[in-house]
Amino acid sequence: MSLEITRRSVEGIEILDLAGHLSLGQEDLDFRRENDRLLKAGNVRAALNFSGLRELDTTGLGTVLLALAEFRKAGRESGSLQSAAGSPGIADGCAVGNGARVVHGRT
Repeated sequence: MSLEITRRSVEGIEILDLAGHLSLGQEDLDFRRENDRLLKAGNVRAALNFSGLRELDTTGLGTVLLALAEFRKAGRESGSLQSAAGSPGIADGCAVGNGARVVHGRT
């Protein structure tokens, strides 16, 4: 299954709704490309919605943590990338990142 990324904006925060798999291959490349678009547009505050994500491998997790670092760097420490997850397993994996905040929710 591929990764579907839906982008929306709420109160000045860009939200990426992720569905499917975030894993090694085209999926992590698509995720990186979307993050690059946000940063090039000057958006340094973003949130990831993992509620539709079914699989997150180590490459996907690394890609999420890299995105967190890129948002912080672009925002000179005011940049922020938060995440919300419907799956506790995926949420716990993302919480490994330094300073990553994960909000558990229901799908």
